Amino acid sequence: MPEYRTKEERKIEINNTIKKIDEVGLHPNNTPELIEVYKLFSEYIKNDVDISKTIDLPGVGKKLTINLYKNKRAECCVILRSM
Repeated sequence: MPEYRTKEERKIEINNTIKKIDEVGLHPNNTPELIEVYKLFSEYIKNDVDISKTIDLPGVGKKLTINLYKNKRAECCVILRSM
């Protein structure tokens, strides 16, 4: 039987991810597309749903690949790549 992340575990994971995004200098005020990213993070935490999406960040010439899973056996990742 699958084991799922709790809401608290999802919150911790997303908070750590947001800290990493801040560390590389990306903020919603200089990268407006992050507002959509943060909405996806909120949906993942609140609704306990899997999310897989790529979002272009044209202002910085990057794209963000998001893979968030409720199943503990699946590795969650948010990857910043060049376009």
